[in-house]
Amino acid sequence: MSKKKTKEVVNNDDVTVDNFTMDSSYEVINPDSLLDMLSCTLDGEYYVPPISPNRLTKIKGMAAYHESALDFKKNAMLSIFQSTQLLKYSDFEGFIYDYHMFGNAYLEPIYSRMNTVIGYRHVMSKYTRIKKDGSYWFLRNFNNHIELKNVLHFKAYDPNQNIYGMPTYMSALLSVLLNREATLFRYKYYKNGSHAGFILAINGEVKKTNMEKIADNLKKTKNDGNFRNLLVHLPKGDKDSVQLIPISQIATKDEFVNIKDVSRDDILAVHRVPLALMSIQASNAGGFGDLSKIAKVYHMIEMLPVINKLKDANKETGQKIFDFSDFKLQ
Repeated sequence: MSKKKTKEVVNNDDVTVDNFTMDSSYEVINPDSLLDMLSCTLDGEYYVPPISPNRLTKIKGMAAYHESALDFKKNAMLSIFQSTQLLKYSDFEGFIYDYHMFGNAYLEPIYSRMNTVIGYRHVMSKYTRIKKDGSYWFLRNFNNHIELKNVLHFKAYDPNQNIYGMPTYMSALLSVLLNREATLFRYKYYKNGSHAGFILAINGEVKKTNMEKIADNLKKTKNDGNFRNLLVHLPKGDKDSVQLIPISQIATKDEFVNIKDVSRDDILAVHRVPLALMSIQASNAGGFGDLSKIAKVYHMIEMLPVINKLKDANKETGQKIFDFSDFKLQ
């Protein structure tokens, strides 16, 4: 956002007044929003996912709450998954993580010499594409690909198209980026060490050479010079001769905490993961309440729908690919 600046000079040699106005506001959500136009386009022989899997992979590490929520949802499913003759624990781990992260998860059947299915292996969603004829490609470097046959595709519902699934956290992407920007700002703020956070006003009699030394010492408080003390001796001064007037340091600290908290709540709300289960300390004295009850509700509302969807694959294929134990808390 740019500033349109105009200067108005008041009829006084010692006073100038600057007036500036901001550009018109930008609408993050509008009828022409990008998220409302997501669809799959053809790139030669295969359909391109509506959201770049490569970008989703990069966004994963931009906010601790986003990455931690994805890991929690994966571990929650792993805690009750039981390996079968057709699907190993490690393959299910990659499969269920892809489902939560990309909204798409793939399993490729493994055939015996007798052309019977003896197992399934996880295929990375980031590199899997769907062709025009409904078959699947696994992309490699330099546009090379591998043909995949009889792939089992599990996808999260998307009302805009039915080729690929869509992750359920799209509405929180701005909060993920905002959380990251707040962290980067704070990191640079501390690492830089020289902040426009105050005005040092000296009213006593100070020689020009001494003022230059004071200014030079203030400049050296950057980086490795953080937190150095400064001695100013004014023989004819009093307690008001040197004043430190803060500008923005306190406000910056408060805004940082607020931004982190608000963006965190947005991220966890869209992931539908309770704060109590995310290793986050409660801000109130009463805590979060009974964790076992919270875990049971999470299992019933969030995990069971995914489990039932996976069990449908057992019925459709006539094979016991997925198996889960009952949810129990020790």
